[in-house]
Amino acid sequence: RSHYMASSVSDSALTKYVDALNALGGVRARVLCDLALTFLLTPSKSNFQVSIAEFAQQNKLSSGTLKTITQGIIHHLQEAVKEGSSSHLFENRCKEYGYSTEVTEGMTSVWVSQAVTVASSLLQRAMTNNQLVDMDWIFGVTASSDDFNHVGKTFLQLKLTLASSEGSKVVLIELSLEQFYQFLASMEKCKSYLDYVLPPSA
Repeated sequence: RSHYMASSVSDSALTKYVDALNALGGVRARVLCDLALTFLLTPSKSNFQVSIAEFAQQNKLSSGTLKTITQGIIHHLQEAVKEGSSSHLFENRCKEYGYSTEVTEGMTSVWVSQAVTVASSLLQRAMTNNQLVDMDWIFGVTASSDDFNHVGKTFLQLKLTLASSEGSKVVLIELSLEQFYQFLASMEKCKSYLDYVLPPSA
C-alpha cells in the first residue's frame, strides 16, 4: 500500500478508488488526470467543475463513481506535487497504488508533460511561504532502473533549503535535462519581467 494515503484513506476506500480508475482505462484516466492537475497548478485558469461534468456525461459516469475517482486522483496529485516527484518516482507510485499498466502509462504521461509547470509551482510556493536559505543542484545519469528506457537518461535535481516559523526543511525537485532547460527559460522570462516592472535599487 502506498504511503500517500496511509493516514487519510481507508483500505476499502483506496481499493474502491483504484478499481473505479482502472475501469476507466488509460485514455480516459489520462484525460481526468490532466483536468485535475491543471486545476491544482493553475486553478484560476481551470473551469474544473464544468469540465468534470462534461466528462461524466460523455462517459456515462454516476456522480458517486466520479466523486470517488476525482477525489483519489486529486489526493494522489497533491502528494506528488508536494514531493516534487520525478517521472520515474511518479510511475512507481502509480504501480504501488495498483493502477493498471494502461492507467499508469496514461497518468505518467500527463505528469511528464506538466513537469515544468509543477517545478515552477513548487518553487513559487516555496518562495512565497518560506525563506530560501540555500539552493544546490546536481546533474546525474540514471545507472539502473526497472524500466530500461530510463537507463542512461540525464537528470537534474534541485535541492532547496527553506526556513519557516516551524524550522528548516528541504525540498527536492527532479527534472530531465530537457525539462530543466524549459524550466530555466521560464525562470529567465520571470526575471526579465521583474527587472522591467520593479524600480532599480538605490
